[in-house]
Amino acid sequence: MYHTRFLKVPFTGASIKTNGKNAKRQLSGSPTIDDSVIISSKIVLTTELGENFFYGAIPVCAEILFISPEVSRKRKRVELVRVGQRTVVGKVISEWRNGMRALQLDVQIPRVKAEEILRNKAHLCERVYAVSAEAVDECPLLYDSKGDPLRLAHMEIESLPFRLIYDVSLGLKRKAAIAVEFDEDNSLYVRREVDMGAYGQLDLVEEIGDSMAKHLWDSGIFLCDYLKKSRANRQEFVSQLTDDPDQKLNILELGCGCGTVGLALGKIFKNSRVLLTDLESAKEVAEKNILLNKRNKDQEIEYIPFDWDISQNSELQNATAFDTTTWDIVVACDCTYNSDSFDILTDILDKLMVSNNKLLLVHKERHGSENKVFEMLEKKNGLRVRWRRALQPEAAKARVDILALT
Repeated sequence: MYHTRFLKVPFTGASIKTNGKNAKRQLSGSPTIDDSVIISSKIVLTTELGENFFYGAIPVCAEILFISPEVSRKRKRVELVRVGQRTVVGKVISEWRNGMRALQLDVQIPRVKAEEILRNKAHLCERVYAVSAEAVDECPLLYDSKGDPLRLAHMEIESLPFRLIYDVSLGLKRKAAIAVEFDEDNSLYVRREVDMGAYGQLDLVEEIGDSMAKHLWDSGIFLCDYLKKSRANRQEFVSQLTDDPDQKLNILELGCGCGTVGLALGKIFKNSRVLLTDLESAKEVAEKNILLNKRNKDQEIEYIPFDWDISQNSELQNATAFDTTTWDIVVACDCTYNSDSFDILTDILDKLMVSNNKLLLVHKERHGSENKVFEMLEKKNGLRVRWRRALQPEAAKARVDILALT
């Protein structure tokens, strides 16, 4: 699976004419624009960890979306606006070609529309996606081993909201620049939508930087897609975890990153308590995603920093949530890619797993040594695989395993 990522979030170098000394006063009104405004961004098509660039030719579309002023005034930090409340005001289709490591996208906003946006101080966002529905059948590189098209082969991306502003400080002589302005720290994050079918949609943000803990990983996305595909998939998955999906379950996720799987379980088991854990560095992005996906303020979803290396810290022993709770479901998603961590992981599970709970492993096999963790889980923790399903696409070697004590 390839992810569309921003190397550079939306920016613009357009300018308008002003009257020199009175520029600031004029810009506080409604100056006219001589020409259309170009909003640019720079993207890359890469795998989840950024280790491989997409090698092939594929169309890439960028859209600038206008958010109505009524909706804009109600926005809070990373609060998101649904598609039905947005209008496309500019669009460009470019092409990613073999050997590329970056692609600049320049979207033209017509002069009249740009003036309206500036006048209303409206929010915009940029959505970038590859492979339109019409283009899938024309891309032979995007088929799995069975010849089925990989509809999730390229995951689209969306910037968080920004505004166009007049900025005299960026201008030269009698011109003032039109600049892009983001609210607070929104320029550091991007938005992803993950469809869960009958369970609804996850609205997730991730950082645009290089931190692995703050990006979405493939396995959680594939699990959501698996659940979306059919009622039979959903019923079978839920039945393996509980006999009563309406009861209150205690769900703990280890190494949650952005929180995809834990938050997905929060949508499936609506009356449950969900605790997400990871390093301190993942706290901010995880808490943003909790706010975006809680059904209401009373739903019990929280985050606690937890470093697996318990020889260096005491979160596991000191956190009240760990001491007083028997966890019905313990989740580890994409936590088996590093064989050096297997001893620590199995030590932690030795403290958490009891006779009636389940371990949910969601992972993508990256190397053969990952199979060792299952040997260790059985020998050291008494855990055996009770249920296993491959996740689409088969070519990604992603699967979900549910383990229980023997």
